[in-house]
Amino acid sequence: MRFGPELSMMSAKLPKVTFKGWEESDVHTGYPPGNGKKALEKQKEAVRILHDKGGVIAGGTACCGIAYPPPGFALCCEAELLADAIGDMAALKAITASALRKEDELGIIAPGRYTDILIFGKDPSKDARNLRSLETVFRGGAAHDSSALLAAYPARGFHNLGLAS
Repeated sequence: MRFGPELSMMSAKLPKVTFKGWEESDVHTGYPPGNGKKALEKQKEAVRILHDKGGVIAGGTACCGIAYPPPGFALCCEAELLADAIGDMAALKAITASALRKEDELGIIAPGRYTDILIFGKDPSKDARNLRSLETVFRGGAAHDSSALLAAYPARGFHNLGLAS
């Protein structure tokens, strides 16, 4: 399985107990050994069937078992899981305007149109894990370094879990 949290991105934002939970868990913390992987395989099978039958697959941000993850992090994890089920390009379509059926309105680079532009170091259409190679985000006409955006994101939500220091 190729899914795994990008710990190097998250180390400053998540408490060590969370990392330990990931390392020792079966896909998600709290699952008995073997059950999480079995459930995940069934979920991927359901996604494959839906995709093969022409259903719309749309990614979301409730993935990875992290409360308040930095923006984009959970979506990258979701894309990797979807790619295992339906392929890299289909997974990318599931997390973009294509899934919203708004590709004629959003994501067009032209005067008077609204779009965000993401610059990657590696091609995500070849491997969804390459979403992790995000270098620059263009939004509202301004360029933002992805490392600076992540560093500026406040660690939050851990108090609710009893994990904050």
